[in-house]
Amino acid sequence: MRSAILLAAGLLAACGGGGYQAVPDANQSTTEALGDTQEPAATIPDRFLGTWDADDAHCARPASEMRLTVSPDRLAFYESAGRVASVTPGEGDAVRVNVVLDGEGMTRERQFVLQRTATGKLSVIADGNTTLRTACPATPGPADSPNRADGNAPLLGIAPGELTLIDPNSGRTRHLTFGMAEKDAVDAIALAAGKPEDRGTNKECGAGPMDYAKFDNGVTAWSEKGKFVGWSLTGPSKLTTMSGVGVGSTRKAVAASLDIKPVDSTLGEEFAAGDLSGLFDGKGDTAKVTALWAGTVCNFR
Repeated sequence: MRSAILLAAGLLAACGGGGYQAVPDANQSTTEALGDTQEPAATIPDRFLGTWDADDAHCARPASEMRLTVSPDRLAFYESAGRVASVTPGEGDAVRVNVVLDGEGMTRERQFVLQRTATGKLSVIADGNTTLRTACPATPGPADSPNRADGNAPLLGIAPGELTLIDPNSGRTRHLTFGMAEKDAVDAIALAAGKPEDRGTNKECGAGPMDYAKFDNGVTAWSEKGKFVGWSLTGPSKLTTMSGVGVGSTRKAVAASLDIKPVDSTLGEEFAAGDLSGLFDGKGDTAKVTALWAGTVCNFR
């Protein structure tokens, strides 16, 4: 059974190629904006860098579907993010940016045309549609954001195979699947749970050296060779699955909502429920969960 642990948190950047105001460009076509083909550049010019959103009101929110963060070598939208493959100058100050996107379980290459308007907005042309975004002022880092625990704070769902960012206002989700880039996964979790309280590399894991990012809500993200490969949850933690299972739940309560199977393990009273695993602190119906995990994590067996 697929389960999700909901965490109070903030949300990552906005979706690309669409959004609140996907409108045709009345003044110029995509071809005109591109200009003649030129030798690709390595990075996006400084005039496009920063965080952009639908308007000032959306900039003030923890996140929105139109949020776009432009870095010299990457674009980060709501549902995907990726590295820049090439940047080609176009007519005026327009640039054509080819990006290798990683999101929603897929990796694909997509082209965007970036251009500044006369009023300073960012025009993004993709697939024949144009969206306009306003420059957002500098905002506090994830650990300092005053919105992390308010009514606008999104939720982070943890499930076998992925983490899921959930916007409580719109219900939209972004899937952080195992196999995506470590940086993108950790940045997303940091927006949800604050910056990691501890980061490092464990060289003694059974699967080989693994990088980890531990957050103060009990969640640890595990990565291998630059890829996000698993998560673990330990106590003390108030996080639970959609069915109410979390650290501290009794075996009886877990069995009532999950199809658990005992696992022969040196870790202790290990169990598995599909691709979700965990530990009890003893035998019997009153034994309590001490840990949950999914994917590849560093457990010493």
